Amino acid sequence: MCIRDSSDLPEGFALVALTDVPAGTELRFTERAWNETSGAFETPEGTGSLVISDDLAAGTVFEVGVSAPSTLSVTPDVGSIANDDTGNWGIAGNGDNLFVYTGSDDAPTFLAGVAFSSPNVWTDDADALDGQSSMIPSSLSEAAGTITTFSADNLRYTGARTGEGSFPAYLPLIADEMNYETGNAAYTPLAGTDFTP
Repeated sequence: MCIRDSSDLPEGFALVALTDVPAGTELRFTERAWNETSGAFETPEGTGSLVISDDLAAGTVFEVGVSAPSTLSVTPDVGSIANDDTGNWGIAGNGDNLFVYTGSDDAPTFLAGVAFSSPNVWTDDADALDGQSSMIPSSLSEAAGTITTFSADNLRYTGARTGEGSFPAYLPLIADEMNYETGNAAYTPLAGTDFTP
């Protein structure tokens, strides 16, 4: 689940694992639009992959940094990261989306999605998809906390990271923009401390 995003330089996003992630798991992330009608990604935009090197404990926070146009990094070093050359990264400051998933691009298993900078990123119209709008995969929902919509383009989570009793209990906190500081410049450092139950 995304707990930080920046569309201003340096671009990037931070994620927190809310379940244990076994070594060898490949996490994928992209800013491409999803076409729910055709069941496929659209637009040749940034896509990357991260293969987890050692078992990743629930609550671990890590940051994916994006150096334009296509260089990716991960902090701390939790695995091997690569740009998949489907297109250059360019998280738009006036509206964009980000998905995290496993599996292949042809058959993704979505874990989370976030839209930021505009309430109009999510659309139900397959003909309206472009580099700044996307349909929501049917497996994700705002009600479940797996889809988040933010109005700001630069955010950093400032909510609770301990005391919730379970990791899934953090989902509504992470999805609430009131638990973020927002601004017109990128935040550094990006990730912050890990979560505990």
